Amino acid sequence: MPTFFWSFLLRLLHLVVPIKWRIYSFLSMMAPAQSLEQRIEQVAIPLVRALNLDLVEVTCLGKGGGSCIRVTVDKEGGVGIADCEQLHHSLARALDVLDPIPQTYRIEVSSPGLARSLKHRNDYQRSLQKLIRIQFLDPYEGKSSVVGQLLAVSDEGIRVMVRGPSKKKVKDQQLDVAWEMITKCRLEVEF
Repeated sequence: MPTFFWSFLLRLLHLVVPIKWRIYSFLSMMAPAQSLEQRIEQVAIPLVRALNLDLVEVTCLGKGGGSCIRVTVDKEGGVGIADCEQLHHSLARALDVLDPIPQTYRIEVSSPGLARSLKHRNDYQRSLQKLIRIQFLDPYEGKSSVVGQLLAVSDEGIRVMVRGPSKKKVKDQQLDVAWEMITKCRLEVEF
């Protein structure tokens, strides 16, 4: 690519990103990415970190002129509208320079919501002592899913306290669930 492109990109990043992330950002953009989501994630990570947010997910939806880039972020204490707006503007500027999608697209930045999916270990760590719903790859003790309180997270999996039905007077039980057994997991909304 032309030299003026890289100098322009570095000036743009200098306005938005602290020095320790500028080098990472420049090097990560030089490396070839396999998918559009990964390329956008490489651009988004230093911006997200500079704004003290955690990147939850990058999803690209649609093809052609109606494409949508959906970026989901979180932070301790929750994400506000100002956080989403600031990331949206920074990411839009960076993507305008890099132009990863040749046609027009929309960018959506949002928080994961109340019933958010848990995908990464730090999502599980952040959700300790909260109520979660786990869907299993294969039925576990005759059940395809369970709802319980997340007690612990380890390299092997998670520990959950599942409440027994009150009518049957079955005691609460702790389940140790290996990572390989989990198909899907999300926070359960408590009222």
